[in-house]
Amino acid sequence: MLEQAKNVIVMKMFAIPVNEINKVRMAVAEDGGKLQVVKKRLFVRALEESGYEGVDLNNLEWSVIVLYSLEDEFKPLKAINKFKKQWKKEKQKYSIEYLGGFYDKSWKDAQYVTDVAELPTKEELIGKFAFLIKYPVQAFAMNLKQIAEKKEENAQ
Repeated sequence: MLEQAKNVIVMKMFAIPVNEINKVRMAVAEDGGKLQVVKKRLFVRALEESGYEGVDLNNLEWSVIVLYSLEDEFKPLKAINKFKKQWKKEKQKYSIEYLGGFYDKSWKDAQYVTDVAELPTKEELIGKFAFLIKYPVQAFAMNLKQIAEKKEENAQ
């Protein structure tokens, strides 16, 4: 998996019920990723054997889950972020936290992963851009319509 993945995100989870983690796993799979609970020592050994920068075993606390992005580098992260926000909104006691991730086989910290996860998708950016273009054109058309209606009233 490590050799096929475009990026590898390492997270810790706190008391997530099985049915919730299965929902997360299915959402990630739909977006071209794989979520896996790992044994820390085996994971660190697999990283070393696959040519990834080393991760200190002491930095991997709690239960560790790994997200492998196989197709799109960002979509599976978006799925994780969606669940994180939903759980926070519902004030659940369980959560997922980013520990960091591997991008091009080099380690990036948790803040970097969080920033990447919160970037808008291409579709979101296109939608925002279309709205920015549409609004002034729509306002201009409404003003023209009002001017035309006033001229009709004055002509009668």
